[in-house]
Amino acid sequence: MYHFPGAKEYIHKGGFKKDVPLLQDIVVIQGAGHFINQEKALEISEHIHQFISKI
Repeated sequence: MYHFPGAKEYIHKGGFKKDVPLLQDIVVIQGAGHFINQEKALEISEHIHQFISKI
């Protein structure tokens, strides 16, 4: 869905943040498909760890 026309602009130019007001960060993982938790497990774990560390 990230490559659909208008998706990148919506995500990175404020539309997504407007629709999800408590959104803190937007992370785009390059080179991953549908099973991102299996394809990029270490990268996902690092983002989760960084998020939890902020709380």
